[in-house]
Amino acid sequence: MKSNFTGTGDIRLINVLGDEKVTREEPTLFFISDMGICYADPQMDIDTRHTHDALVVNVKQIKEMTQNSDEWLIPVIIPRKPKKFNKN
Repeated sequence: MKSNFTGTGDIRLINVLGDEKVTREEPTLFFISDMGICYADPQMDIDTRHTHDALVVNVKQIKEMTQNSDEWLIPVIIPRKPKKFNKN
């Protein structure tokens, strides 16, 4: 399970150390604000990329996948993370 409470940007799939290259081999449930719960596995056509310390997927890739095939999406309300935290 991975989550993204902004509805944009990258989701870290696998953390790595150094120059190690990893491949995604496990199915994942993504909890994404303004979308819901999405299922994706490595056999689906979702681009991932390596950063200096992780294998990541962009939320945009997951959104495009669910637009093309909504069977992988359970639409539920997942609130966005607040932009500012109020201490009161």
